[in-house]
Amino acid sequence: MRETMQTHRERGQTLVIVALALTTLLLMVGLVTDIGVWYNARRDMQNAADAAALAGAWKFCDQNNADSATQTLARNEAIRVAQTVHGSDPDGTVVSTGNSTVSVTTAIDSPLFFFKLVGIDTIPVNAEAEAVCGCASELGGAWPIAFDLDT
Repeated sequence: MRETMQTHRERGQTLVIVALALTTLLLMVGLVTDIGVWYNARRDMQNAADAAALAGAWKFCDQNNADSATQTLARNEAIRVAQTVHGSDPDGTVVSTGNSTVSVTTAIDSPLFFFKLVGIDTIPVNAEAEAVCGCASELGGAWPIAFDLDT
């Protein structure tokens, strides 16, 4: 009698464990997917910032001066490349020009998939780059060169 009672109480225990494990596994898959989407969007925005800064720096090199008209040309070219070629948000693209220098910040709101279940639809993604028109003597005379702002 005792064995029958013990077996009866343990029935269904595996179902609870499998349900919890499956839920945890699905949450992990969702987390990995959304983080992958975020990393991809981050890389796209970094590419946009780098390309825009280089395009603006090339305008300085083409005009061979850094007057206000050239700064406007460089700024417009950087904005065009960031937005039309690489898909940066027009409201999130900030370009500043200086003495043959172009600094670009790009941003978008990247859509998420699984985090929508908890009410998070998008995540902001941004990147920064700076390029200078000039001869980089340490690198064999190549120009213009783009560096991230930390460098």
